[in-house]
Amino acid sequence: MPSFRGLTDGDKAQVDSLKLYGVRSCNIMGLLMGQKGEENLENLFWCDGTSRLDYQAFGDVIVFDSTYKKNKYNKPVVIFSGYNHHKETTIFACALVCDETIETYKWVLKALDEAMFGKQPKAVVTDGDKSMREAVKVVFPNATHRLCGWHIQQNCLEKIKIPDFLNEFKTLIYGNFTPERFETKWLQVIEKYGIGEEKWIKQTYETR
Repeated sequence: MPSFRGLTDGDKAQVDSLKLYGVRSCNIMGLLMGQKGEENLENLFWCDGTSRLDYQAFGDVIVFDSTYKKNKYNKPVVIFSGYNHHKETTIFACALVCDETIETYKWVLKALDEAMFGKQPKAVVTDGDKSMREAVKVVFPNATHRLCGWHIQQNCLEKIKIPDFLNEFKTLIYGNFTPERFETKWLQVIEKYGIGEEKWIKQTYETR
């Protein structure tokens, strides 16, 4: 981004030389970060030409996901991904951020919007994080927000430890039901396993 282009001529020459000898962009970025001082690293956004092209073709639906401080910087990593025409996962961009607040996520989404020449997604899939949801509303107001089925299943495994219920729960998530039919099936399954008063079940139903 223009306001963050602080590379010196020496840095640029070093990057060009490393690229010439086949060093990958992520490794070059890591080298520069090490030279500049890792303790100052925060809110770093990255994409390349290939990911930009992929986004233009396949970026109508994107997954907005974060992994929680599992890197040596102890910072959340945001990944934007989707599927291509071969049903393969495609990475559009990633970011290393200082925290998981609404303002930080707004910054990440605005960086994505600018990097992708203003092409906005039609749908954004998240794990249900409230800060992500609010940031999407502000930066991509016309996008539909959807919950990730995989994350819902993982939460179900953790919160409701009944294997048979998980199988029926997956059918409820992915089944082709009318709203009326879903409501009927939901009540039948909940009553069958006697979990209607479970906190997670109530929250999941309310956010459906």
